[in-house]
Amino acid sequence: MSYRASTRAVARELELLGWVRNETDGGVIVWAQGPQVDVERLISWCEKGPQYASVKAVEATWVEEDAGLNGFEVRR
Repeated sequence: MSYRASTRAVARELELLGWVRNETDGGVIVWAQGPQVDVERLISWCEKGPQYASVKAVEATWVEEDAGLNGFEVRR
């Protein structure tokens, strides 16, 4: 399973709202919102990623919630 699909699966298990998408530079952006403890769990998971992932760094920034989010999706 890809990094994006795996991230979506973990976020859904944590009942978070948001999205994940690839960037043109090879990076991945994740926007996740929900209880802080669950967002922190997702961040910890992102630092390792799925099997065979090569994660070099994770940077987290806390911002205001987006009230328009529904579920957790992979964006293209």
